Amino acid sequence: MSGISLGDYYARLARHDWAYEMSDDPGVFWAGVDERAQLHQLARQSDEHWSLWLAFTTYHGSGGPEPERPQVPGESGEVAA
Repeated sequence: MSGISLGDYYARLARHDWAYEMSDDPGVFWAGVDERAQLHQLARQSDEHWSLWLAFTTYHGSGGPEPERPQVPGESGEVAA
């Protein structure tokens, strides 16, 4: 799996269906499993990526603070819906 910019990684984490495990639809469940595994693998790219992974898993798992978008020079800063 190739690298991903910090801003793009944040956007993927923000769009991920963190409640996939609660779906009654096996397709949604397995798509969530696959995507989470991809996101976890991408987190190993750098310390900054890993910090975002931990922030999102904490936020969606135990209600920690909402992760802030990293300020990365040259990136637009918008999260696509």
